Amino acid sequence: MAGLFEGVAPPNVNTTRVTAQQAPQYLTDYLTNLAQAGTSALGTTTPAVKDAAGNITTPASFTPKTGEELIAPMSDLQKSAYTKAPDLLSQYRTPLDEALKAGRSAMEVSADDISKFYDPYQQEVIDKLREASDVNLQRSVLPGLKALGISSGQFGSSRTGTLGGQALGDLAAALSREESGLRSAGFKTALGAALS
Repeated sequence: MAGLFEGVAPPNVNTTRVTAQQAPQYLTDYLTNLAQAGTSALGTTTPAVKDAAGNITTPASFTPKTGEELIAPMSDLQKSAYTKAPDLLSQYRTPLDEALKAGRSAMEVSADDISKFYDPYQQEVIDKLREASDVNLQRSVLPGLKALGISSGQFGSSRTGTLGGQALGDLAAALSREESGLRSAGFKTALGAALS
């Protein structure tokens, strides 16, 4: 008898294994049924005819369905749309023709036509605005900057020049905004008058 720490050779074991590459039966049944359903949807299969001895006298055949048989029939809503579409679509012709006519007439309006409807005082208003801005710059802004530079002992320095440049930029931006607003309002008024 062998002890706890003494080993005994294992007996010889002969094992055999058989393998086959075969799909499970449930999968082959499923795929077969699926193929039969697809085949029957695409046409008619006629089985082979055999005689008493089991010989095939007429082979199996497949008659495919025609194109119209493969397409689903139209629903009532589709049939209704198909029959009513020509009449309904022709109702849009009159409004579309009127829109085309209006668009073509608008193309005939030129910049000269619109300028005839500008307010004659608009240019004078813009000129007066520019003049008032220049007067404000000469009488208020520049003297104030000069006084600031002299009082702080920085007259002629880059700081005074920078402040002057910022002031001129701010005034130019404000004048440009006002002028754009006046021109936009004038254009809208002129365009409205030209088109009415």
